[in-house]
Amino acid sequence: MSNMIKAFSILTIFSIIGKLLGFTREALIAAYFGTTGTADAFFVASIIPIVLFTAIGTSIQAGIIPIYMKDKNRSLQMANEKLHVLGSFFIWIGIGLSMVTFLFAELTIQILAPGFTPEQTEQAMVLTRILAPSLLLLTINGISTGLLHANKQFVIPALSPVVQNSVIILAIIFLTTVYGIVGVAVGVLVGTIIQTFVQYPALHKTGFKFTFRMSKNSKLIKTTLALFIPVILAAIVMQLNDVVDRIVTSYLETGSVAAINYANRLLWLPLSIMLMPIVTIFYPTLVEKATDNMEVFLKMMRKGVFLVFIFAIPFECVMLTQGENLVEMAYGRGIFDTRALQLTSQAFFFFTIALPFFALRDFFLNALYAVHKFRVALYSCLIGLCVNTVLSIYLASFMDIAGVALATSISMVVTVSFMLLKIRSVYSISIRHGAILFGKLLSIFVVIMVVIRLLDPVLQHTNIWNEVVYTTLVVFVLYAILLFVWKVPVWKKLKS
Repeated sequence: MSNMIKAFSILTIFSIIGKLLGFTREALIAAYFGTTGTADAFFVASIIPIVLFTAIGTSIQAGIIPIYMKDKNRSLQMANEKLHVLGSFFIWIGIGLSMVTFLFAELTIQILAPGFTPEQTEQAMVLTRILAPSLLLLTINGISTGLLHANKQFVIPALSPVVQNSVIILAIIFLTTVYGIVGVAVGVLVGTIIQTFVQYPALHKTGFKFTFRMSKNSKLIKTTLALFIPVILAAIVMQLNDVVDRIVTSYLETGSVAAINYANRLLWLPLSIMLMPIVTIFYPTLVEKATDNMEVFLKMMRKGVFLVFIFAIPFECVMLTQGENLVEMAYGRGIFDTRALQLTSQAFFFFTIALPFFALRDFFLNALYAVHKFRVALYSCLIGLCVNTVLSIYLASFMDIAGVALATSISMVVTVSFMLLKIRSVYSISIRHGAILFGKLLSIFVVIMVVIRLLDPVLQHTNIWNEVVYTTLVVFVLYAILLFVWKVPVWKKLKS
């Protein structure tokens, strides 16, 4: 466990640096383009490689890597040979999808953003073609990251986004004034190229080498794909939630697509810094224990859920009470005007309601993948997508962008609840002790929110930075005191 704590600490440090640079990137985009139609076009175009890559990336992370880890215990050479076959197949899939995206950019934009004006559609089409090659690069990067994580090397994969964001920031600063939003897209592409090759030295030490040679071992490919089709579909369905958000917001007032993207990125700051490292580090251990010690596997699951809530609660309290100030601090400069602030703040508030559930969804998915419950993962994601789609359309009709964000949050809670119920029904997990801890944490959350509301006149300040700092200090100090008073065994859980 001490090694996991050390890995978590290192990963957290690089995550903080990477996410701060990521926010600098988003803040610059907001400053230059705000919540304009141009920003909407960019954020629709930029999601296309991510949606298409998700199927490949999840297959690598949740499907191929566990096979690699199992084979590696018997023979590293055999594991690398099998990964060569599967890796080359997915690389060619990446090449094919990049070409399809480039050739059918206009049709893709019409599907993803049917509410766009002709000018926005044309602009998004150009950006999509620039970003199309990044799908292949993301595929290569996904194989590298998965392989390094399988070898419990977390530092280099955590460092590569730092490099990518740095390149994008430089592109925004030096290219935007001349090339506009096209300069940002070029920066994203170049950043992805550099991000991919940063991992190569560490990857080389594992004994694995990339090959673009098409493998003739079709039996292995078919067998593996047949086994992980539910994983691939679950990954696609999960990403379709973002697609639904963009489709619905494309019909709302101009800038809504950009605003919901800014809110989502701000939400993922604490998720990426404190919560997702838990998910990342626990995954290799979950895979190992799922095959040889189910009791330890279930113990790790309970511990992971506990840690997610422990880290999430104080951040959620700050974000719910200081949401508008946080949005203004992150994006309030340049042409990011008052209306942009209102739109982004509304979305951010309703996203924040389900903060821990965003991390728990990925954690439970990894747990289900580790025990090969792929269909349960798929059904969970399908249920979440259906809830999100229906509620987004309905709530957006009278809540606008806030309704879309609320629908996403509700769907996240429903998805996690369904997965928990299925896991409990299969493994007969006792939730009595967990329910008591959750009750304590919920009580602490309510007390903190009430105290912050009562202290609101005292904490209010003309300088929003001071107000956020004072509120954050009060929340974290009060949280530490209440954890001690309620006898929540945080340190015991961390040490065990």
